[in-house]
Amino acid sequence: MEHTITRTALTNPGDAGAAAGDDEKAASGQMGRKYTVPYGLYRAHGFISPFLAKDTGFSQADRDLLFEALSNLFEFDRSAARGEMAVQGLFVFEHDSTLGSAPAHKLFEMVRVEGPVTPRAFSDYTVTAPVARDLPAGVSLRRIV
Repeated sequence: MEHTITRTALTNPGDAGAAAGDDEKAASGQMGRKYTVPYGLYRAHGFISPFLAKDTGFSQADRDLLFEALSNLFEFDRSAARGEMAVQGLFVFEHDSTLGSAPAHKLFEMVRVEGPVTPRAFSDYTVTAPVARDLPAGVSLRRIV
């Protein structure tokens, strides 16, 4: 959506003494446009590599802290730019093998998000995750949020 905004208060100290003919823009305020998205759903994928984790000392406690941080990502960082963003789901696939028990892209495809063309709330969507019997051998799924 597009909004027209007008600034009538002067924000530059030097503009206060400007005559209308000198700098009409500064003396009369400014107009502009602001664009907003009424509602959007962003989906992101992430990975933790066991080999890199071992090399860097990334521990189980670090992993748990990462999941907690992702769960509360926007709770303590409100701003006009982000509006009322909130994490609506955090699905974690865990593999028995350090090389992975199934291709990541296939697992991500198993989490389905369906909704209308013009959503206005998260409740407009249907999120479907696979159940244990539908997962490949050696893979488990936890929903954290």
